[in-house]
Amino acid sequence: MPPLPVITNVYRVTLNFRAAGGLPCHNVLHFFGATGGASDLATELETALDASYTDMLAAVSTVYGVSDVDIIKLNGDAPTTNHLIGNHGGQASGDFVPNTASIVTLRTDSRGRSHRGRVYLGPVGEAAIDDGVLAAGVATSIQDGWEAFIGQMTAAEFPLHVASYTLEESNSVQSVTAQPVLGTQRRRQSRLRT
Repeated sequence: MPPLPVITNVYRVTLNFRAAGGLPCHNVLHFFGATGGASDLATELETALDASYTDMLAAVSTVYGVSDVDIIKLNGDAPTTNHLIGNHGGQASGDFVPNTASIVTLRTDSRGRSHRGRVYLGPVGEAAIDDGVLAAGVATSIQDGWEAFIGQMTAAEFPLHVASYTLEESNSVQSVTAQPVLGTQRRRQSRLRT
């Protein structure tokens, strides 16, 4: 894996989804923070997730939840630190479909693929699926949850950003869209086989 870029005042945050007896899942988000440090960001993340996770994770199986995050400041020499953030579990009941995910699209004011981002949230619980797409109202809940989360993180002076490692820059997220069509999580087969 190539080294991480240096992007001033940007934090790389890995949400660690854990499941009893299941495979872990991870989502990487980026936040801008001119003041404060990793522990301040973790505190604000926990507060924002406490307020919004039931909608943000409306399609994620109840088997999975986020209880800790890994944070690294992309300044070139900061270590990765792990922070416990409480328990923020998925909301969709029933069995889960291992390789499916709800997709949240992040957009900035700049054009091009280096200025857009996606978050794949899964595995999705069967109760959140209806004929291959998200069940009625689930995408709206996810959209509302992510908008509230982004608003709260912006108010806390840690706005969500899309980071381009190629361009070594980041831009603030201006809009978010919860896609009704499910996506596929492509996992390494070595992690699925025994």
